[in-house]
Amino acid sequence: MKRLLLILCMLLLVGTLASCSHDDGTKDVSETLRIDLSGGQMVKRTDTHDGFHGDGYTFTQMRFDKTAGVSAAKQMDNGGGWSRLPLNENLQRAVYGKEDGDASYGALVQTDEGEALIPAIEHGYYYFYDRHSESGNPRDSTQLFSRSSYNFTIALYDADNRNLYCYELDT
Repeated sequence: MKRLLLILCMLLLVGTLASCSHDDGTKDVSETLRIDLSGGQMVKRTDTHDGFHGDGYTFTQMRFDKTAGVSAAKQMDNGGGWSRLPLNENLQRAVYGKEDGDASYGALVQTDEGEALIPAIEHGYYYFYDRHSESGNPRDSTQLFSRSSYNFTIALYDADNRNLYCYELDT
């Protein structure tokens, strides 16, 4: 009887510890974007990095209530790699694609089926970090389309709707 009670207590303890350590990805996104996002609620998280050499993308969408949204925006205002929208031309092309006369460029930030992941945003902030080995300046997107592979993180915060979208691409 004592042995059964001990086993049950151990199972209860293990179950309790496992539930306390649950992380929905918020901590990872906070570390990647260098701001505290603990006030946000995870809406969607997709990770396709099971391909060859870890190729794939991670997409995260978080929503914030008014108080947490103001707190996140203040952190973005303080720099740390964050800038106010609009996106520059290269980042605009990466996120939404580009039509230029006879040429059409598809977006890099999309699902495997080619669907856009980030809606058009008028007011907010963006974060860009180029993780490519040939990147001379990880905050500079001017060389983004001059290489044969992509390794970057881009995040956009929609201040009007208090949504954060983060996309990490590795090819």
